Amino acid sequence: MSADTGDPKSNTTASGADRKGAQPRSPFETQIFQITAQGGERCFYTHASILSKCSGPLRSAVEGDWKESSEHIINLNDWDGGTVERLLQFLHTGGYQWPLPEKLVAEKLGFTEAKNKTFTFSSPPTTKAESYEICRPLTPIDQLVVADETPIIQSDYNAWLSTIKPSEYDLGDLLLSHAKIYALASYKDIEGLKRMALNRTLKTLTALGTIESGSREVTHITQLLKYVYENTTPLSSSREPMRKLVVRFTALNLTILNSDNKISGLMSSIGGLTEDLMSDVTRRVQAFELADSITAKLFISDLEVRIGGEEPWNCVREYNWGDPNLNSGIPLPPVWLVPKYTEVEEQACTSFEKCTVLTGGYIHDKSDVIPFPKAKGILMPCRDGPSRIRHVQLLRTSTATTALIMGQQVGKTGVLECINYHSPPGASGISYTYLHLMWKY
Repeated sequence: MSADTGDPKSNTTASGADRKGAQPRSPFETQIFQITAQGGERCFYTHASILSKCSGPLRSAVEGDWKESSEHIINLNDWDGGTVERLLQFLHTGGYQWPLPEKLVAEKLGFTEAKNKTFTFSSPPTTKAESYEICRPLTPIDQLVVADETPIIQSDYNAWLSTIKPSEYDLGDLLLSHAKIYALASYKDIEGLKRMALNRTLKTLTALGTIESGSREVTHITQLLKYVYENTTPLSSSREPMRKLVVRFTALNLTILNSDNKISGLMSSIGGLTEDLMSDVTRRVQAFELADSITAKLFISDLEVRIGGEEPWNCVREYNWGDPNLNSGIPLPPVWLVPKYTEVEEQACTSFEKCTVLTGGYIHDKSDVIPFPKAKGILMPCRDGPSRIRHVQLLRTSTATTALIMGQQVGKTGVLECINYHSPPGASGISYTYLHLMWKY
């Protein structure tokens, strides 16, 4: 694939159609097509066989009886050059290079003005492909879609994302680039590229987590939401996947995102957004109202560890509406803590103790939750205190202690620190958060 210079179309042999049905011996023997983008400012060249292998609309343009077929020029002038280039990268290699934050490029190359520069990370070793199940509305966004990229492509992006702290970089262009390639892939019916762009958007939003008031992410998410709803089409049988993803993230952060009424403004101007957003918000409220009504008069008797599957509706929640998955941000199956309740005071927990040391600080599989004597998982319930526990909650911090944070948690009268047995950063430099269990009586 070449870009911006020369006209190699005259240097090719005849296409398969021109050779009267003869099949080319190589994909590079087929006719070369010119692809124009960005109002004609950018031009790319690639072979007909590359264009037609993944896309019905492109195959029709290449092999059909159309103006594009005879002139060997495909017009994508409504799309920016970077997005078209990423589409062609995918057709050639099965992946696409994402734009790196300007600050990160500057840090890597040693200068401050890094705009329009390129920096390539080496690919990490292939890791086991991740699996995600479609979950009911308002479960954490990292459980929303099925991610079935090839392991090497998926691990490449995921591993890079895990090496940075999203809050320290401007990820607006990164998020928008995935949304744009998703929209173009939808337009040209390239299903594999759609899945890849959707998965990378999901991973980036998951890495952002809960956004803070006044942050630049508020502007970026608003722009992302607007672009997605203006450039995707609703489905008749289900919710459009990219719309569902960005609305889910918006619903989970609605108080912050709508602090200056930007989301309210979008709801009044973009069709379909109001219905989707209110559906998520309403179900979220209903879920917590149901949980509160069931558990208000009960005591907690134990905590069950569940590995994989959908998020249980009554699992232990993370403080400030964070992700209740104990393995959040880690390429492993999700792990949930599910409380068990009792009306009998003598069966109620009064505190918890740690009883299982986890390899690497997180749960890999069921071998990490083998029952200990008088214990059913990674946490041992204690029943020898005077007060009975009615509510438990998770808390993530970047430090091993919760002393200062606990002073801010009104009504939280007990804490078990570091239930994930946090380990120091490994050779990769990746450090996972400390996970604590809080409770009140």
